[in-house]
Amino acid sequence: MFFTRLFAFGALWFCFQIQNVYSLDRVFNYQVRVSLFDAGDLNFRLSSSLFDYGFFGKFQTSGIIDRYYSWKGEFAAIGAYENGWPTTSKYYARSESKDHELKILVLTEGGVRLLGAGDKIFRDLERPKGDDLISALFFSPDCYRGNYINDGEDTFEVTLIKQRDLSRKNALFAPIRRCYYKVKDYKGRVRKLNVELANTDKGIVASKIRIKVPLLPDIVFDLKEIS
Repeated sequence: MFFTRLFAFGALWFCFQIQNVYSLDRVFNYQVRVSLFDAGDLNFRLSSSLFDYGFFGKFQTSGIIDRYYSWKGEFAAIGAYENGWPTTSKYYARSESKDHELKILVLTEGGVRLLGAGDKIFRDLERPKGDDLISALFFSPDCYRGNYINDGEDTFEVTLIKQRDLSRKNALFAPIRRCYYKVKDYKGRVRKLNVELANTDKGIVASKIRIKVPLLPDIVFDLKEIS
């Protein structure tokens, strides 16, 4: 376990070192809800230059949801802007929950190193297709154009069904466009996903993401603050 945590610390330190060279630094705070219930907080620090970017994020369940299912995790990535679009080069994730022990994942150009929940050694996996879902959905300048996204481990097919321009309203982060997606996972399960993009003084970012799960309440990520 000592070497596992040392490996994770090294991966995270590398991401921080990369981010420190960037010129623009922003923090995004999202509230997560399930139906009307507070489910947790998702926070990102996004650092970027004209050509490259890096982010580090944390999520922690809270409220009534945390009583039934606790989950916490952290995520980091570095990548390059290709014609203004974020493209993942490296990705790191670490998580723990009520259901599983420590899980660590590191994605590089050559593949993936994965420590599964409860495992004692890392396994090597092929790199999944597409960009990491945070870069693709939270920080893309428009509706995502690719055919695939990933969580660092698994590939998800993503299809842009339609997009709709929205009129500005008197709101803190008034959305300018809504993107409607269909996402299919490796088991063939299909989810609908709506992403609202807002033009803020920190750039275009996702102001609201709604995940529609059949027979269950929607999961909503709502942007509350940028600093």
